[in-house]
Amino acid sequence: MKIWKILTFTIVMISIIGIVLSKTRSSLKPRRYLGKPKVATTNLAADEIVHALLSGQGELNRWVGHSELATNPEYSHLSKEDIYAKTQNIAMVHSVESILSTKPDLVIMASFNRKELIEQVKALGMEVLLLDRFASFEDIKINIKTIGKKIGAAKEAEILINQLDSRVLKLKSKPLSLLNNQAPSFILFSESAVVMGKQTSLDSMISLLGGRLIPAELGIKGWGQLNDEALANAKPDFVISTLTTADETSLVSHMKSFGAWRFVDSLKADTILKVPHKDLLSVSHHFVTGLESLYDKTKIALRNLKIQQPSIKTKEN
Repeated sequence: MKIWKILTFTIVMISIIGIVLSKTRSSLKPRRYLGKPKVATTNLAADEIVHALLSGQGELNRWVGHSELATNPEYSHLSKEDIYAKTQNIAMVHSVESILSTKPDLVIMASFNRKELIEQVKALGMEVLLLDRFASFEDIKINIKTIGKKIGAAKEAEILINQLDSRVLKLKSKPLSLLNNQAPSFILFSESAVVMGKQTSLDSMISLLGGRLIPAELGIKGWGQLNDEALANAKPDFVISTLTTADETSLVSHMKSFGAWRFVDSLKADTILKVPHKDLLSVSHHFVTGLESLYDKTKIALRNLKIQQPSIKTKEN
């Protein structure tokens, strides 16, 4: 009798486990939707790209949820009017409940979103498009194309990419150069000396302009710490800053108050390039806005440096 009880119990447990696994597998399958999807975005790059593509279609009503940064003017190119004028878009915090409240068919997430959040969203049957490449202009174009295809805006994505290529080609046709025809060098200022190196959007930006990024040349990959000695020995032609200070003199003093930056002799008012954070560090199509801004500010600085360069008299003079 005991053996039969054990066998019966085992059979029942196997059946229960089978049912649970079956339900789990079915819950992990994204639910199907008819027509074009309602879209929620959990990161700023996707916010800006989806807004641009759906605006081109006149279908912003399909954008039902956006990230917390979307309306932050320091980081975002979008405004509240952009987001709420034609849609009941919901600002989502980083929780599965807030994402679920938007009732999306498709959630566009990024590899830097919490892994458990991504898995929770999938488990609830929502389709997830995961973006995991943000290091270059080419990555950004791939993201635009991928998003466009997924949300039913492939034509708008192609148009946007062609416009970006045209703007970048215009800048590349006139690369930046110093008076000695050498490529100018750049470094991004940070209070903690955590800088952007190889395989970052800034590295891609500087390369497209024909310049050199000092941390990349020193072997730093991604975001990395530049030690005091290396920073003190760095002689960048230009220091890029996202700080907002009206008085240039106080800006230099402020920047030199942090660690080894006080030893960077080339850190002067006329070598600081002030570029807004939302332009310089954008990984959406607004990357090109940052590229153009950095190019223009560098050209002005080079012109000023040329004016300050003393003329050399020759015998003919």
